[in-house]
Amino acid sequence: MGLRQIFFAGAAVVVPLLGSSAASADAGDTFNLSAGYSVQTDSNLYRLSSADTQKGANADLAKPERIDTSTLTMTLDKSYSLQRFQLTGSFIDYRYQTYDYLSFNTFNHSGAWLWSATPWLKGTLSTGQQKALNSYADFQGSSERNIRTLDFTHFDAESNLGAAWRLLTAFDHASRTNDLPVVQEGDDRIRSLSLGLRYIYPSGSTFSIRSRTSTGDYLNRTQTIQSNLPSHYDEREQELRMLWLFSGKTTMEGRLSYISRTHPALSVRNYSGPVGDLTVTWAPSGKLRVLATVGRDLAAYQSDTSSVAATNRFSLTPVWQTTAHTSLRASYQRAGIDYSGALAGQAPTVERHDDQEAIQIGLDWKPRPTVSLSLSLQSSKRLSNTSGFDYKTHGAALAGQITY
Repeated sequence: MGLRQIFFAGAAVVVPLLGSSAASADAGDTFNLSAGYSVQTDSNLYRLSSADTQKGANADLAKPERIDTSTLTMTLDKSYSLQRFQLTGSFIDYRYQTYDYLSFNTFNHSGAWLWSATPWLKGTLSTGQQKALNSYADFQGSSERNIRTLDFTHFDAESNLGAAWRLLTAFDHASRTNDLPVVQEGDDRIRSLSLGLRYIYPSGSTFSIRSRTSTGDYLNRTQTIQSNLPSHYDEREQELRMLWLFSGKTTMEGRLSYISRTHPALSVRNYSGPVGDLTVTWAPSGKLRVLATVGRDLAAYQSDTSSVAATNRFSLTPVWQTTAHTSLRASYQRAGIDYSGALAGQAPTVERHDDQEAIQIGLDWKPRPTVSLSLSLQSSKRLSNTSGFDYKTHGAALAGQITY
């Protein structure tokens, strides 16, 4: 049975039950099944520059796209004494109407064991896999389907040291692979180990300090350009993190880190610097909530003219619960990205700088606990001082979900 048949079979079971009070799903249920369907439009799927949308070799890729997505999700959440087990699996079918060769289906899944040896020693062991189509924002000119796969495993433990202190330890293993080579953000595998302390204030606010050490390997490098690209890296990060509860209406959550990544035998690719983010949540009433975030990130972006991308970002997200069943939301995001670290002899006259902006408004309606509908409109653009990297796009999305 194909994915679409599974989806519609599941929907056929769930829909008739929506009229029965016995069919209502509850967050405390051991097992939940949900089916969703969405229709999304995108005026510039391949993120082509203004010149390419009018003429040139990529003009045939400038048609607007419609994407239909069918989803069937199963969740299991069960507690045994001090232990809790969570499993989630989603069958997802993506159908592209104009560029149908991009269509694909996948099974994304994750599992977690929220373990507890004693009330004073607890933690989480989780693993999973996610697949999604790569964005074309930085790979304009390519029209091939390129699926990125993320496999991850995470383990953490929290020990009560007495009073308000907690000892934190964590281990992570993750790999990112692409069906087709992506030079700038290549396939990699990373292993991380961290150790830290957290202090919990009587108010519930927290402050923590953590040190993380990571080692990584780049996978599936293209041999013809191997000499310009590293095969291994080491990373160190020192982090301060806090959650501050000012009042019942205002909270502040922040992270400040210093990160350093080194590449043996290819120091031009090295980078280091401060990163972090700060989010303020303000809820002046039970119906209105506003989130504001500022942040800075550093990430590898390896081409002949760059090794690292530094991103400074800001976002503002208000949500208004207009009625018990309806809410309005909006989002504004802005980011400035600087690319640096060119190879010897490849330095551009002007280093690339991009300004990105995205706006979204949406309406969510939940007429019953088992049924939700949403409508959203979005627009985004990028301006760049480097020719060929600008783009504009807009679209709309309509989605529905039923849960049993």
